[in-house]
Amino acid sequence: MFATFLVVGMACWLAMYSPVEAAPADQAEPLPIFDNLGSLHHPITTTSELAQQYFDQGLRLVYAFNHEEAIRSFEAAARQDPQAAMAYWGIALALGPNINSAMEKKDEQRAIQMVQKARRLATNGIPREQAYIEALAARYVGRKGVKRKGLDEAYAKAMRLVMQRFPEDTDAATLFAEALMNLRPWDLWKPDGRPQPGTEEIMTTLESVLEQNPDHPGACHYYLHAVEASRQPERALPCAERLPGLMPGAGHLVHMPAHIYMKVGKYHEAVERNREAAHVDQLYLAGRNQGSEYADGYYTHNLHFLWASLMMEGRNDDALKAARDLTATIALEEVRKDRAKELYLSAPIFSMIRFGRWEELLREPAPPKGLRLLDGIWRLGRGLALVATGRLPGAEGEHVVLAGLTKQIRRDRTTEEKTERALLKIAERVLAGELAARRQHYDDAIRLLEEAVKMEEALPYSEPPLWPLSIRHHLGAVLLLADRPSEAEAVYHADLLHHPDNGWALSGLIQSLKAQQKDDQAAEAEERFRKAWAHADFIPATSRM
Repeated sequence: MFATFLVVGMACWLAMYSPVEAAPADQAEPLPIFDNLGSLHHPITTTSELAQQYFDQGLRLVYAFNHEEAIRSFEAAARQDPQAAMAYWGIALALGPNINSAMEKKDEQRAIQMVQKARRLATNGIPREQAYIEALAARYVGRKGVKRKGLDEAYAKAMRLVMQRFPEDTDAATLFAEALMNLRPWDLWKPDGRPQPGTEEIMTTLESVLEQNPDHPGACHYYLHAVEASRQPERALPCAERLPGLMPGAGHLVHMPAHIYMKVGKYHEAVERNREAAHVDQLYLAGRNQGSEYADGYYTHNLHFLWASLMMEGRNDDALKAARDLTATIALEEVRKDRAKELYLSAPIFSMIRFGRWEELLREPAPPKGLRLLDGIWRLGRGLALVATGRLPGAEGEHVVLAGLTKQIRRDRTTEEKTERALLKIAERVLAGELAARRQHYDDAIRLLEEAVKMEEALPYSEPPLWPLSIRHHLGAVLLLADRPSEAEAVYHADLLHHPDNGWALSGLIQSLKAQQKDDQAAEAEERFRKAWAHADFIPATSRM
């Protein structure tokens, strides 16, 4: 299916989405009302049934992180009923920041205009709508020198009051929880598992919503994000099971359970969710604007996550194919504008490293000039291939170049610079460690790989991880080579805490237990390995490849 990304015919899209076409006469291409986005309903003051339908669709799409399509839906609601204040509120809401995107300057002025129009229209409206609109007005203030962080904090405080005033309104509570999440995007839990400030309130708020309405798609979606980096991601399994059916036409929500499945060791379920999400998005994008933020970000994220899930399942050929399909969706000019996409382009290299496809890796062409991170990962891949095939002088040459790339980053003030530098330093340590291990300098190798593990643990939380191959798999394998099986066992147990029931760590654990004559424990680990590797097409010789 991945050979046909973005090429699904319009007829297939119409057959699946069955939109109800309805729009005013001056709209050349009517906006569809999709029949597969669930049934969430938030009544607004309007004289138009169609305006209400478009508003509901817009709010559902906000909850599904398809903000551009949400704006189009809210705009359609406003066209159907120009006096519907909440339609303009919706536009302003969708223009704002979320956990994946900061507020863009180009959107601020329009958001201010929309919320002010909503305020004027809501003068004689119902109290709940006035409260929603006034709360959002705190987020958009057109005064110079006002910082976005302060505005977002003011909005969160205002939404807390709305939630308290209307305790039966689950949308108010859900939007309040999201407002809190936006204050610490992807930073709700400390490395030691303790919650960051505000996280407990997010959790209790969303859990309260789900007690009232277990099928609230926004609350389910945000709850998955709220707990995925915690020490108890399994708390979200009930939501993960329900969410795809709540809005089956929203590819991102179909994908979202994979965030939990990867954290609890359900790798096959993660594969299936991402396959389905990619298919849903193909059908959607075949009939919409493919150059959108949703296509560039969320659809690509599905493909990236699919690849990572396949690697965790030990599916050698499928993983490499998914990696190639992922890179085929990314144009070079996009990467030069958004350097984070270099990680997407590195997927085939990481896949070949993971499965020891050494000669294939050595045939991989050099990346285009100017992509330093991708060049570094390519050098790592070549270096590891040369180490594995006994060509150490060549591997040393690749290590010298890789170390030089790391030194080129003379500052790390931006998140992009910090991440690039951290990843290149990890790559350098891994290659240096494997070179030392090949020379049987095991103490040096272990020290270098332990340094790399610490660097890996210091990376910002991301799913899939920014470094997709657990360095403990290298460290454990080298400890076994050094005849230190008890230490290797501890490393594999630590890895299994981070990545439960992954076959790579289990294969190393089996070897470490057998080396210590812990036969009963080894037999138990072998049973776990068989289950983990049920769909694999690759038997690892060691935990690292």
